This record gives sequence, structure tokens and C-alpha cells, in this order.
Amino acid sequence: MFYELLYVIPARYTDTEVAGIQAKVAALLEGAGVKISRHEEAGKLKFAYPMGQDRFGHYFIAHFEAAPEAVAKIEGGLRLSTDISRHNLAKLEREAKGPVKLLSFEEAKARAREARESRLAGPAVAPGRVAPTSVAAPVQEAAVKSTLSDEELNKKLDEILNEQVT
Repeated sequence: MFYELLYVIPARYTDTEVAGIQAKVAALLEGAGVKISRHEEAGKLKFAYPMGQDRFGHYFIAHFEAAPEAVAKIEGGLRLSTDISRHNLAKLEREAKGPVKLLSFEEAKARAREARESRLAGPAVAPGRVAPTSVAAPVQEAAVKSTLSDEELNKKLDEILNEQVT
């Protein structure tokens, strides 16, 4: 089974300490008997809310292949670590390839706006199906018949316009 581990190290640690903590996590993973395919830093980002005195953190992502029994050992080791603020261990369908890229706040907002607009655009219809439509009753317009001739109508308009001018 393939797994992805995302963990956050608070920014209060120096770069050398962060590298040491990353090495500890790698040792924890290897001690559990897993095969690590990728272990890299995703960047330093601001937290959505302060965690204690920390407002920033170094995000790391590790992809590995492990037996389900090893996952419990890894989870226990991560919970006991005081150097890691948060962690999330997720099962992957297959091994993920390619570099890790975190979105900037503006990019995330733009993607969320596009998704919201596409949802509001209307219901998605499967190919070969007809979208449901509401059937409205036909609007009956009242026929207005003029009893005035064109000459009489022009005289009335001239009277109204002359009254307004004076």
C-alpha cells in the first residue's frame, strides 16, 4: 500500500534543526520497515491560525510503501514527537509522481472561484441525456386595439406636447 505523510515543523527551529528533525522522521519511517520513494520540503507557509506561539511552519511531504501494520507504528511515533506541530497520514491509490507544488493564496482563491462559478453555472448533464427544463405556461398578451386613427393620434400627441411646453 502507498501512503503520503504530510507533517509540519514549527518555524522556531533553525534550518539545521529542521534538517535534523527531517532525518528523525526518515529514521522513524525506515525503522518501521517502509520503502520511502519521496521525502521533500514543500515550503515554509503561514498557518491559518496561530498554534501556541508559532505562526509559520515548514511543510514536508513523504511518500512511501508500507504494510498496514507499520502505519500504526509510524502514527504512534509521530504523536510522541514534540518537534512536529501537525501531521496527516493518508493512503494513496497508487504511487504519486512528480514534484510537490503548493499553491499560493491567490492561486487557491482563483481555483475556488472557478469551481464555485462552474457549480453555479448549472447542473452538469451526462452525455446523451437531456437537461431537465421547467415548462412555463405561455404568456398571453392582451391585444390592444386602438380606436383612434393615425390623424387623431397625432392631434392628441400635439395637444399633450403643447400643454407641457407652456
